[in-house]
Amino acid sequence: MIIAQISDIHAAAANDNLCRLERALAWLDTLVPDALVLSGDLIDNDEIEGYPVIASRLARRPYPAYVLPGNADNRAAMRATIPAPYWTDEGRKRCILGWISTDCVLSVLTLPCRGALPAPWRR
Repeated sequence: MIIAQISDIHAAAANDNLCRLERALAWLDTLVPDALVLSGDLIDNDEIEGYPVIASRLARRPYPAYVLPGNADNRAAMRATIPAPYWTDEGRKRCILGWISTDCVLSVLTLPCRGALPAPWRR
């Protein structure tokens, strides 16, 4: 099983990171991974126009892509643009996101990088 990960795209009008993402995805297409995890910081400076571009590029892939928000992401805009059944933040500002794929046996849990951890993870 091949699980690929891409992180920290930071797409913005002032950079060419969407072009770099496309090149990375084209290279991954040759490997045909079983899943892609796109982990956090998809955009920069609240430039939410990058989300639909990223979503359309992911939709063209033959493998499933799972998107996790990062601290630079606008979660509301991300959720509206990249709908996914695995969002589990329940409206909180800090996102705890977990999912299990039916395409492969895979579980991912992200924890907030700022602020206090939720009670179950405190020691």
